[in-house]
Amino acid sequence: MTQGLVIHTCGTARNNPGSAGVGLVIETPDGGRVLVSENIGIATTAQAQYQAVIMALLWASEHKYTQVKILLNSAKMILSLLHNPTIDDLSILGLHKRARRLARSLKVNFALYDSLKPSKVITLALEASLRPPADTAVVNADEKDKQEAKSHHAIQQSAGGVLYKQEGDKLKVCLIAKKGGAVWALPKGRVQSGETWEMTATREVLEETGHLATIAERIDQIEYYFYWRDNRTLYYKLVTFFLMPLIQENASTPDGEASEVAWFDFGEAWRKLYYQSEKNILQQAKRILHTAKLI
Repeated sequence: MTQGLVIHTCGTARNNPGSAGVGLVIETPDGGRVLVSENIGIATTAQAQYQAVIMALLWASEHKYTQVKILLNSAKMILSLLHNPTIDDLSILGLHKRARRLARSLKVNFALYDSLKPSKVITLALEASLRPPADTAVVNADEKDKQEAKSHHAIQQSAGGVLYKQEGDKLKVCLIAKKGGAVWALPKGRVQSGETWEMTATREVLEETGHLATIAERIDQIEYYFYWRDNRTLYYKLVTFFLMPLIQENASTPDGEASEVAWFDFGEAWRKLYYQSEKNILQQAKRILHTAKLI
């Protein structure tokens, strides 16, 4: 009998709350295996567990699966996902609602695995919790803090792009590596005074990769909060991404912020990207290009 899509999930946090990691082992019906290991910033173990399930559901949906078996290491969490009890912990209420909402769009079988046995997915989550995120993300900031962060003095806007080129019969995506190659990301940077998002994206892509590109269309925005220890300020960050076809490769010398610049096909780029939010941007870019019959 052919096995359907199975996703093993794990979420963990150091010090609870603390630096948190999510691990996924995705087993596809054709025998393929995808490993995901992502640091999600500061969170509790419960929040990380829900984030892992949400990432699994999003992956299944984005890859057009209608059925999925999701394995967790918490019987209590399985019961809460199946029966929707009253959630007393307000820090996971929003995550619980989102997971339930995503699960309704699929045929999902939640099942338990033995967390006491050695497991690749547990290792992936633990390794992710030990890696530093690019910014210290705040998973559940207090609403008052969020409103203050959105005031003019505590907001940061950035822009970047999914830079792509045609190579033979394939499309390649350009990523940059930071932290000595530990973090692969889409090129992006802060909006400077007088710039539009489009101007920033074009400049940052050129500065970080050395490649000149143009704007095809806007893909989407991502937002998150991060705490900057130097000035003890909670910031609201908004990043706008554009689909950007290559005009001239190696048009200038990269500014050195990236430790490496490289081209990947879409599948490999998705696996390389460190942050789930940027993986989602890449998936949206792929859908746009597919609609345009470029892939």
